[in-house]
Amino acid sequence: MFEHITGGYVLAGYHEVMYTEATKAALEKARQEIQEGKNRVLWRVSSTLFSHIRYDVDLSPMPEMVGFYDEAEAKAKYRKMTAHEKLMEELTAINLAPAVKSVANTEGVSAESSSLAQQMVSTM
Repeated sequence: MFEHITGGYVLAGYHEVMYTEATKAALEKARQEIQEGKNRVLWRVSSTLFSHIRYDVDLSPMPEMVGFYDEAEAKAKYRKMTAHEKLMEELTAINLAPAVKSVANTEGVSAESSSLAQQMVSTM
C-alpha cells in the first residue's frame, strides 16, 4: 500500500525467512569458532514493520509527492483504489482471499470497496 500511495517512490519489499543447509552450516561454523575461543554471537535481530491503512482510504499517489515520482508513470501503474481493494488484490494473488458468496451493491458502494468485515460475514 505504501508503494501505491507514494507513486512508487517507496518500493514494497518482501520478507521471507528461510533455514537452509547453508544456514545450518554457518551456524555450526560459528559454534565451532566459539569453542575455539573466537568472539562470536549466535543471535541476530531482523526487524520488519508491518502496517495497514484504513480500508476506505484512497491509495492514489499523493499529490504532495509529485516531485518524487513520474506522474504519467504513476498514473498508469497505480490505479485509483481503496486500501481494501489493494488488500483483496494482494490476498487474491497469494490465494488467501476469503471466498465471497455475494456482497450487494448498495448506494454506490461496490463489492470491491466494501469492508473486509462485510465480506467475512457474507461467507458465514
